[in-house]
Amino acid sequence: MIFLLISQISEIQNKYLKIKYLKADFTQTIKQGENTITQKGYLEYKSPNELKFYIKEPQEQQIIFKDSFMITIFGKDTFKRTLPQNSMFNPYYFLTDGIKFYKSELKKINNKIQIDLSADTLFYQKIQFILEANTYKLLKIKAFDNAGFEYEVNLSNIIEK
Repeated sequence: MIFLLISQISEIQNKYLKIKYLKADFTQTIKQGENTITQKGYLEYKSPNELKFYIKEPQEQQIIFKDSFMITIFGKDTFKRTLPQNSMFNPYYFLTDGIKFYKSELKKINNKIQIDLSADTLFYQKIQFILEANTYKLLKIKAFDNAGFEYEVNLSNIIEK
């Protein structure tokens, strides 16, 4: 079974290298200790380096990752921050080049593939992806950062081009 999954790595990488646009509804849960925040909205990914979160609940805001910048728009306020080069906020990096460069563990569970990456970036310690086994469609991302936050993003209504 593991051999089968290892042979699928190149198929997963090729799929995500070909995606030029993705749009999906999301529910994100952010936890730190006893505190939990749930956000809902939709996201858009445009190849190669643009990821936008349009958060509708609990408060409207936009978070945009483009190249090495993070832009947050909250009401009438806009904040722009330069990210460290090796922060790697782009999940598609991890599903293409990242699978090769980071310690990865792949598991097939029912009709899903789970990819666990041990990340050594300045931001993430560990990242987990859940994909549909047949189509490799991204269903969930779970990440743990160096500040003790746990992020879980569940995707639905996914459009890939």
